[in-house]
Amino acid sequence: MTVQSIVIADSDALSRIGLKTLLEHSGEAAEISEVANLIELVGLMPAGRSTVIVLDVHLAGLEGPEGIADLLRRYPDTRLCVLVDNATRDIALEYLASGVMGCLAKSRSAEEIAEAVQVIGQGRPYLCRLTTEQASAATRTQSVGKLTRRQRKVLAVMATGKSNKEIARELGICEGTVKVHVNAAYRALGVHNRVAAVRALQQAQQDRAADSALKLPFPELLSPATA
Repeated sequence: MTVQSIVIADSDALSRIGLKTLLEHSGEAAEISEVANLIELVGLMPAGRSTVIVLDVHLAGLEGPEGIADLLRRYPDTRLCVLVDNATRDIALEYLASGVMGCLAKSRSAEEIAEAVQVIGQGRPYLCRLTTEQASAATRTQSVGKLTRRQRKVLAVMATGKSNKEIARELGICEGTVKVHVNAAYRALGVHNRVAAVRALQQAQQDRAADSALKLPFPELLSPATA
């Protein structure tokens, strides 16, 4: 279904104007209107399936996810995309659970917001690219978190470029035991060689640096020589 109209619901006039301008410049052909509070938004209901509402979660009169859920209970055909300050995976899932069809960070580009509007207009849910990236990062971190302490130590030394024999000597274990730990670590990480294993660890460290909410459970990787 083609989106015929877009409603921007935001209490901040500059934000409304800015988003409208961005959408227009992105080539969005739908009619775009604005509301500044919940009362004005309700006055447009029911909006119909050909309308997508882009809603700032701080809209005056709205009470967070609960208020959104109530709005959608009253007008179940509403196609709603919420804009949040920080579109983490948990926040996105919370709003999706309330019944919205899309969740984006306010900082996303006009092109992505326009894409979200079109996807939602077709009746499909849309998640901010940032949340999907974070979900992938969380999955990587969880995989690394499955490693035992000994496996982490073995891989930490491996990351310095040492052979199995050298790893065994440094950790005071036999080479056969090193191989057992390495193979178990490969299975946990879903990789098949030491290059991929080290890359998985490095990527997890980068994820941690990019998002302080992702805390790796193996500080020894930060200083492999001390493992």
